[in-house]
Amino acid sequence: MKKEYQLGKVIVVADRGMMSKKNIEVVENSNYEFIVGKSIKQLKKVNIFEGEFIEIAKGIKYREVEYENKRLLIIYSEERAKKDRADRLRLIEKAKKMLEEGNIDSKSKRGAKKYLKEQNKQNYILDIEKIENDEKYDGYYGIITNTKLSPKEILEQYHTLWKVEETFRTLKNYLETRPVFHWTPKRIKGHIVMSFISYIIQRTLELELEKNNIEYSHEKIREAIKKWNTLK
Repeated sequence: MKKEYQLGKVIVVADRGMMSKKNIEVVENSNYEFIVGKSIKQLKKVNIFEGEFIEIAKGIKYREVEYENKRLLIIYSEERAKKDRADRLRLIEKAKKMLEEGNIDSKSKRGAKKYLKEQNKQNYILDIEKIENDEKYDGYYGIITNTKLSPKEILEQYHTLWKVEETFRTLKNYLETRPVFHWTPKRIKGHIVMSFISYIIQRTLELELEKNNIEYSHEKIREAIKKWNTLK
């Protein structure tokens, strides 16, 4: 891509789920910069709760430390804290229901099961210690980078990831790229190309509206297009 589109400086922005330590090394060895989410619960030799936090925006504060020869931003967000708490309470209620019904999958440790502790063989109780430990991290997350951007710029670029997630949702749900009800390579490619062209048109309209200070969601854009009439 860098060669084909004559790109200059490249900064890879990614969530923690897509960037393992090995992948980050590949990015660095390619002389690219990166901004990547980092799980703060897995940090070693760093106490995230110590030190002074600086307010960077309303309800958001940060502090910066050095971690493995890179810059690590520890972020606290009030909105994220509310979401983390709501998500945890939902899982706790689900865990309690699993205990009441005796419906516990012993093979799985994900979801609500993480808040259950095996007291003895096939006998589980609510893991209060785990719940209290997770509560301490409400609202906190990490961003690791090798850039020289300001903390505000780093945070702004990291937050643009929602656009990528929104693109996949739009392609899958609204533009119905998946599931694909075609069986020949030619028709499958045609279906995907049409979905891609549709998204480009939609995104172009969004950008043009933004330039003219007109707020229009992609849902409203699609509804408006449906009402158009064309004449031959």
